[in-house]
Amino acid sequence: RGILRAGTGAVRGAYPGLDAGLAAREARFSPGLTAHDGRIEPRPELLDPRVSGRVVSNSILEGLAACPLSYFYSKVLRVRPPDDPELDPAVWLNAAERGSLLHDVYEHALRRAREREIEPADDAFEAVALEVLAEQVDRWRGKVPAPSEVVVSHEVDALRADARSFARHVREDEGTWIDLESVFGYGRGQDPVTLEIAGGELRVCGRMDRIDERKDGRLEIVDYKSGSTFSYSARFGTWHGGRHLQHLLYTRVAAILYGKPVAGMTYHFPSVRGQNQRIPYGVERLAEGERVLEALCDLIARGLFVASDEADDCKWCDHRKICRVEIDDWNAITSPPADWAKAHGEGIEEYGGLLKLRKLDR
Repeated sequence: RGILRAGTGAVRGAYPGLDAGLAAREARFSPGLTAHDGRIEPRPELLDPRVSGRVVSNSILEGLAACPLSYFYSKVLRVRPPDDPELDPAVWLNAAERGSLLHDVYEHALRRAREREIEPADDAFEAVALEVLAEQVDRWRGKVPAPSEVVVSHEVDALRADARSFARHVREDEGTWIDLESVFGYGRGQDPVTLEIAGGELRVCGRMDRIDERKDGRLEIVDYKSGSTFSYSARFGTWHGGRHLQHLLYTRVAAILYGKPVAGMTYHFPSVRGQNQRIPYGVERLAEGERVLEALCDLIARGLFVASDEADDCKWCDHRKICRVEIDDWNAITSPPADWAKAHGEGIEEYGGLLKLRKLDR
């Protein structure tokens, strides 16, 4: 009589790739954190920006705070999703393209108004904003194919409403802008700005939308947001668990670049959706920023690229498929790594740094 034997070992020996995949799966489901969960051998000389000299931006550091594991995939392993855009017949510009168009409208409308000696508080400013919008729409028509004229017409009507909202918004500005689209650290002769922090230096790149000079002579940085104010509401505090660092970095950078005291930074939401709200962060509110930056860099230095403990961080992540994230028709998010971290992270030493960031505003 024949005997049925388990052939797992023989199959794994014959197929090294399959064996490696099964080993990774076993590691992911093991109680401890392994390299397959983002815990790697520390390499601060290569990865820690305070030591390695790597140039960072606020979006890079905010992404690290949101999910160190996603940072590990994108910035350490350099895993990129396939470039396979999908055509949506009901959409002309996606959210990023729409935001870029509006930022150009804000900048060029202010510049043109000043050239024509039109004050932002004047009624004529709205006409300037709509004029610039029409030019930007024509430019984007040449860049992004239109699915239909009906779709474009609908989106342009919404953009006009946002341009009018911007015109109303700037009437309430108290300072006078001294610079627009201030770029640093992106090449073309623009060197990164070096910030002294605990443990070394951070070389920072970025783009500040607007720098205003207030009546008291201090500077205020303005950053335009074309989306919702939700994640900037008081419930998330100053840092949103480390996910909001732009106000900290830009206030420090502006003081270096312009050689003047900085009062703070204000997020402006000059759109119909944003309801022309302003959310200010004075420099006195950012006093804990040094600890936030240090905690983030320490995660990198120690090789602790653990998964986020909040599934919402997975919604727009480029690496959702790796983590088996699922989003249903009601936008409910199921993220096995985040759910596991939420359930077990408190009892694991490697999660201590990330959880400390989460509790900053609580």
